[in-house]
Amino acid sequence: MPYNLARLGDRLVGLDAFSWPFLEKRYRVVLLAHPVAYIEEVKGAADCRLDARVSVSEQIEEIRRIAAKKPEPPKMPRIRLGARLAWLFFPLSMLRHVFEEEAKGFEITEETQAVGLAKALSKLEPVGGTSYAVFSLSGDEFYPVQENMRRIYSELARRDPGYNEAVERARALCKA
Repeated sequence: MPYNLARLGDRLVGLDAFSWPFLEKRYRVVLLAHPVAYIEEVKGAADCRLDARVSVSEQIEEIRRIAAKKPEPPKMPRIRLGARLAWLFFPLSMLRHVFEEEAKGFEITEETQAVGLAKALSKLEPVGGTSYAVFSLSGDEFYPVQENMRRIYSELARRDPGYNEAVERARALCKA
Protein backbone atom coordinates (compact mmCIF):
# COMPACT_ATOMS: atom_id res chain seq x y z
CA MET A 1 0.00 0.00 0.00
CA PRO A 2 1.60 3.33 -1.00
CA TYR A 3 2.13 6.11 1.55
CA ASN A 4 3.10 9.63 0.55
CA LEU A 5 5.70 11.05 2.92
CA ALA A 6 5.35 14.31 4.83
CA ARG A 7 7.09 15.94 7.77
CA LEU A 8 5.41 17.12 10.95
CA GLY A 9 8.04 18.95 12.98
CA ASP A 10 10.85 16.44 13.41
CA ARG A 11 8.63 13.42 12.63
CA LEU A 12 8.13 11.67 9.33
CA VAL A 13 4.51 10.74 8.56
CA GLY A 14 3.06 8.50 5.87
CA LEU A 15 -0.31 9.31 4.29
CA ASP A 16 -2.15 6.38 2.70
CA ALA A 17 -2.18 7.34 -0.98
CA PHE A 18 -4.37 4.49 -2.24
CA SER A 19 -7.38 4.42 0.11
CA TRP A 20 -7.54 8.21 0.58
CA PRO A 21 -9.89 9.13 -2.31
CA PHE A 22 -12.32 6.29 -1.55
CA LEU A 23 -13.45 7.29 1.96
CA GLU A 24 -17.07 8.46 2.03
CA LYS A 25 -16.83 10.52 5.21
CA ARG A 26 -14.03 12.86 4.18
CA TYR A 27 -13.05 13.76 7.74
CA ARG A 28 -11.92 10.14 8.21
CA VAL A 29 -8.89 10.73 5.98
CA VAL A 30 -7.03 11.88 9.09
CA LEU A 31 -7.05 8.22 10.17
CA LEU A 32 -4.88 7.41 7.16
CA ALA A 33 -1.88 9.34 8.56
CA HIS A 34 0.66 7.14 10.34
CA PRO A 35 4.19 7.49 11.71
CA VAL A 36 6.68 6.18 9.17
CA ALA A 37 7.94 3.77 11.84
CA TYR A 38 4.60 1.94 11.48
CA ILE A 39 4.97 1.58 7.73
CA GLU A 40 6.95 -1.60 7.46
CA GLU A 41 8.63 -2.39 4.19
CA VAL A 42 9.55 -6.05 4.30
CA LYS A 43 12.00 -7.39 1.74
CA GLY A 44 10.37 -9.91 -0.55
CA ALA A 45 6.86 -8.96 0.58
CA ALA A 46 6.17 -6.67 -2.38
CA ASP A 47 4.11 -9.17 -4.36
CA CYS A 48 1.83 -6.31 -5.35
CA ARG A 49 2.65 -2.61 -5.27
CA LEU A 50 -0.37 -0.38 -5.74
CA ASP A 51 -0.11 3.05 -7.36
CA ALA A 52 -0.82 6.22 -5.41
CA ARG A 53 -4.26 7.67 -6.19
CA VAL A 54 -3.60 11.11 -4.72
CA SER A 55 -0.63 13.45 -4.35
CA VAL A 56 0.81 14.48 -1.00
CA SER A 57 -0.04 18.15 -1.67
CA GLU A 58 -3.72 17.22 -2.24
CA GLN A 59 -3.69 15.23 0.99
CA ILE A 60 -2.20 18.06 3.03
CA GLU A 61 -4.63 20.55 1.48
CA GLU A 62 -7.58 18.35 2.45
CA ILE A 63 -6.29 17.95 6.01
CA ARG A 64 -6.06 21.75 6.29
CA ARG A 65 -9.63 22.14 4.99
CA ILE A 66 -10.84 19.68 7.64
CA ALA A 67 -8.86 21.51 10.34
CA ALA A 68 -10.55 24.78 9.34
CA LYS A 69 -14.04 23.33 9.83
CA LYS A 70 -16.12 24.43 12.75
CA PRO A 71 -17.44 21.15 14.17
CA GLU A 72 -20.69 20.86 16.06
CA PRO A 73 -20.20 21.43 19.77
CA PRO A 74 -20.32 18.30 21.93
CA LYS A 75 -23.83 17.20 22.76
CA MET A 76 -24.60 17.91 26.36
CA PRO A 77 -27.11 15.71 28.13
CA ARG A 78 -30.43 17.19 29.04
CA ILE A 79 -30.66 17.05 32.81
CA ARG A 80 -34.20 16.40 33.91
CA LEU A 81 -35.92 19.13 35.89
CA GLY A 82 -36.25 16.85 38.93
CA ALA A 83 -32.51 16.14 38.92
CA ARG A 84 -31.70 19.85 38.59
CA LEU A 85 -33.89 20.76 41.56
CA ALA A 86 -32.86 17.78 43.68
CA TRP A 87 -29.66 19.48 44.82
CA LEU A 88 -31.82 21.97 46.73
CA PHE A 89 -33.20 19.21 48.94
CA PHE A 90 -30.51 16.51 49.12
CA PRO A 91 -26.80 16.55 49.91
CA LEU A 92 -24.58 16.33 46.81
CA SER A 93 -23.00 13.11 48.02
CA MET A 94 -26.43 11.43 47.71
CA LEU A 95 -26.95 12.80 44.22
CA ARG A 96 -23.57 11.89 42.76
CA HIS A 97 -24.90 8.78 40.99
CA VAL A 98 -27.71 10.82 39.36
CA PHE A 99 -25.23 13.28 37.87
CA GLU A 100 -22.83 10.51 36.84
CA GLU A 101 -25.62 8.88 34.83
CA GLU A 102 -26.46 12.20 33.20
CA ALA A 103 -22.79 12.80 32.32
CA LYS A 104 -22.63 9.50 30.44
CA GLY A 105 -24.84 11.15 27.83
CA PHE A 106 -22.06 13.63 27.01
CA GLU A 107 -20.92 12.81 23.49
CA ILE A 108 -18.08 14.06 21.33
CA THR A 109 -18.79 13.19 17.72
CA GLU A 110 -16.37 11.35 15.46
CA GLU A 111 -16.18 14.42 13.22
CA THR A 112 -15.25 16.67 16.16
CA GLN A 113 -12.41 14.30 17.06
CA ALA A 114 -11.27 14.21 13.41
CA VAL A 115 -11.17 18.01 13.24
CA GLY A 116 -8.98 18.04 16.35
CA LEU A 117 -6.62 15.51 14.80
CA ALA A 118 -6.60 17.48 11.53
CA LYS A 119 -5.54 20.59 13.45
CA ALA A 120 -2.60 18.64 14.87
CA LEU A 121 -1.71 17.46 11.34
CA SER A 122 -2.27 20.81 9.61
CA LYS A 123 1.42 21.71 9.86
CA LEU A 124 2.42 18.78 7.63
CA GLU A 125 4.92 19.64 4.91
CA PRO A 126 5.52 17.44 1.86
CA VAL A 127 8.84 15.60 1.81
CA GLY A 128 8.50 13.85 -1.52
CA GLY A 129 8.81 10.15 -2.00
CA THR A 130 6.65 7.18 -1.25
CA SER A 131 6.97 4.33 1.19
CA TYR A 132 5.02 1.09 1.06
CA ALA A 133 3.30 -0.65 3.96
CA VAL A 134 2.80 -4.38 3.89
CA PHE A 135 -0.83 -5.49 3.94
CA SER A 136 -1.94 -9.06 4.42
CA LEU A 137 -4.43 -10.37 1.88
CA SER A 138 -6.15 -13.57 2.93
CA GLY A 139 -9.79 -14.46 2.45
CA ASP A 140 -11.95 -11.44 3.24
CA GLU A 141 -9.22 -9.71 5.23
CA PHE A 142 -6.96 -7.01 3.86
CA TYR A 143 -5.18 -5.35 6.76
CA PRO A 144 -1.75 -3.93 7.52
CA VAL A 145 0.79 -6.27 9.04
CA GLN A 146 1.57 -3.61 11.67
CA GLU A 147 -0.73 -4.07 14.70
CA ASN A 148 -1.37 -0.37 15.50
CA MET A 149 -2.43 0.31 11.93
CA ARG A 150 -4.54 -2.88 11.77
CA ARG A 151 -6.87 -1.62 14.50
CA ILE A 152 -7.52 1.63 12.63
CA TYR A 153 -8.06 -0.05 9.26
CA SER A 154 -10.38 -2.69 10.71
CA GLU A 155 -12.47 0.11 12.24
CA LEU A 156 -12.54 1.89 8.87
CA ALA A 157 -13.72 -1.36 7.26
CA ARG A 158 -16.54 -1.50 9.80
CA ARG A 159 -17.62 2.15 9.48
CA ASP A 160 -16.85 3.42 5.97
CA PRO A 161 -18.21 1.68 2.85
CA GLY A 162 -15.77 3.71 0.75
CA TYR A 163 -12.84 2.03 2.45
CA ASN A 164 -14.35 -1.35 1.63
CA GLU A 165 -14.53 -0.27 -2.01
CA ALA A 166 -10.80 0.57 -1.84
CA VAL A 167 -10.13 -2.91 -0.43
CA GLU A 168 -12.06 -4.53 -3.28
CA ARG A 169 -10.14 -2.44 -5.82
CA ALA A 170 -6.81 -3.35 -4.20
CA ARG A 171 -7.76 -7.02 -4.17
CA ALA A 172 -8.67 -6.94 -7.86
CA LEU A 173 -5.43 -5.17 -8.77
CA CYS A 174 -3.28 -7.54 -6.73
CA LYS A 175 -4.91 -10.68 -8.12
CA ALA A 176 -4.44 -9.54 -11.73
